[in-house]
Amino acid sequence: MFSAHEKLKVRNQKVNLDIDFAQKQLSGNTQLEILQKKIDQVITLHARQVHVKSVSVNGVAARYHLVHNTPLDKICPSAHDNHRETRDLLNFTISYRRAYEKADKGELYIEIPASDPSGNPLVPKEPGENETGANDTSIGIWKVDIKFSIKNPRGGVIFAGGLPGDVPSHCYTDGQIDSARMWFPCWDRLDVSYPLEVRVSVPDGNIVLCSLPEVETRVKKGKVRSTFMSQEGFNLPVRSLAMAAGPFIRLPDPGMSQRIVHYCLPHVNAEQRLAFSTQYVSRSVELLEQMLDSRLPKEPYKQVFVSSPPQDIDSRPSLTIASSSLLFDPSNLFRTFETVRKLVHALVSQWFGIHSWLRPDTWQDTWLLLGLGRHVTNLILKKHFGNAFYLHHIWEETAYVCQADGATVKPLFHDAPSHPSEYLGEFKARKAALVIRLIEKRIGEANLKKVLGHLLSKTCRGPEYISTKRFFKAVRKCSGQDIESHLSHWIFGTGCTTMTANFNLNKKRNQIEIAMRVSNEQMRSKCKLDSVTIRVHETEVTYDRTVKMEADEFLVDEFAHQSKWKKTKKEKEAEREGEDEIIAEIVERNDTPLLWIRVDPELHWIRKVEMTQTDYMWIYQLYKDRDVIAQMEAIDGLCKHFIKPTVGPDGEIQQRSEYIKSLVVRVLVATLENSQ
Repeated sequence: MFSAHEKLKVRNQKVNLDIDFAQKQLSGNTQLEILQKKIDQVITLHARQVHVKSVSVNGVAARYHLVHNTPLDKICPSAHDNHRETRDLLNFTISYRRAYEKADKGELYIEIPASDPSGNPLVPKEPGENETGANDTSIGIWKVDIKFSIKNPRGGVIFAGGLPGDVPSHCYTDGQIDSARMWFPCWDRLDVSYPLEVRVSVPDGNIVLCSLPEVETRVKKGKVRSTFMSQEGFNLPVRSLAMAAGPFIRLPDPGMSQRIVHYCLPHVNAEQRLAFSTQYVSRSVELLEQMLDSRLPKEPYKQVFVSSPPQDIDSRPSLTIASSSLLFDPSNLFRTFETVRKLVHALVSQWFGIHSWLRPDTWQDTWLLLGLGRHVTNLILKKHFGNAFYLHHIWEETAYVCQADGATVKPLFHDAPSHPSEYLGEFKARKAALVIRLIEKRIGEANLKKVLGHLLSKTCRGPEYISTKRFFKAVRKCSGQDIESHLSHWIFGTGCTTMTANFNLNKKRNQIEIAMRVSNEQMRSKCKLDSVTIRVHETEVTYDRTVKMEADEFLVDEFAHQSKWKKTKKEKEAEREGEDEIIAEIVERNDTPLLWIRVDPELHWIRKVEMTQTDYMWIYQLYKDRDVIAQMEAIDGLCKHFIKPTVGPDGEIQQRSEYIKSLVVRVLVATLENSQ
């Protein structure tokens, strides 16, 4: 009936709130039906920074104890506590995890009264015939009513605006992992969901938005009361509950007026900026529904832009709370990419995220939802802005992860006890997205769509929990490939490899000899069944070589080149015709069949490549290769030659360097103009 960590089960909860913007206060009451063993005489709930006015159990006043100073208020012991003061990060982390674990057990302890005012024994209600616990005589139902208030909250709910010259007064939830317990008493756990009903009253002229479906809104005696309620079979964990209230401007999306609504605070050109900043949302919904073969989970989807939230985006079911700093007008086009990226990611989080209908089974599985959400976001942005934009973003993300990943960083999946926020960091999200992309590269785009469709098909009956093990089982089922062993290092290990490569053109044997060093020993041992692609560009042909990953540190590949060594005078003139001055000079001086070489050109690895080539090969790569990643690699390679010039007089090198820099600009402009 109850798992090892469960003390109780909540059958349903009703919350009534009255918001006072002037006093920055929440007040109201909450009613819970709690299923608990009859032998237990104490009911434990979560309630942090809440002032409890009264508590009753089955209509009888009950004694209670509210812990005001939680273990999180004092994490490390100080010197006057007869402990040596701790200041290193490791000990602080250990103490913080221990304090969080204690605080998560609950703060409000309610004693069940032994009898009612008449002296009759107080007995719980028995579960009905078709209800949970119907056949267990040790289980009873208690009805708990708690009156409470919160003034000037330090977290959970943020009151903003209202000062002279500022935006109007409004409030919103702050998106903390365990923020629900910060603004009403509840049972706040990720793996616990139950029916919720929320009624919020605000002064007339304000709007209330909630992540629960809206049932009704009434105006009475200068108050607006909005009621929100869970749909049957689609219950939310209370920590997935989000709310915003204020005098928002309402703007239905022009492309999907019945399905998407945008809100923002009144200010100069508010509607124009709101419409311009959200113009990609409806198109993104169409692309997502087509890609995932699944409709938007909850409608209408609402986006509200508020003042100075702790994070730019907080996505909850059917509601996204975003920062008003993301709004911009047509004169600030440089803001387009970042704003669209964040709004699209919030939209994708309706399908994939810790608050979506497809949820992580444990905190260790959070990486999977983070990665799926970010990867799908990148695919949608690829549709909006082109393949060159997408590849450049992947190249930047790979460089960031390779620099940040190290021995002190925890793997994506690890069993060490952690605060939940440690599973949601920016680094883990960016690395997880690259891992999902590696999965797509190995099984194919069509098979990954099948996997996503298979996972989402189960959410039509209600929320579905997914684990890392079940995900790879779905991959095997939909693609027929077992790739878990190929990816084990990036999921269960740390560190990215550095591939250091060099080459030799053997004229006597007409061969190209390539040597490569793989620096990460742990990766070599776990990924030895994988392979690395080397792309060779010659004067007459371009082809790929596949080198198997071995346990040895060094990999060597020797093969005959396929282009002729010497060209006739007529062939040289034809090659120089129409070329840039510096390219024509290279053709004349470097009569070689080999133009340039690339290691892992499709980014099938999360790696850093250090390829040694001559300057003319980098120039060839920059000028001839239309792949934006190849061009970025060429720019990096040329920079090394500019820093350490080795041939020619200083004046000649400087003149050539300036010419190459102008060539870089022209090539990148042409790439952007021709991007698909």
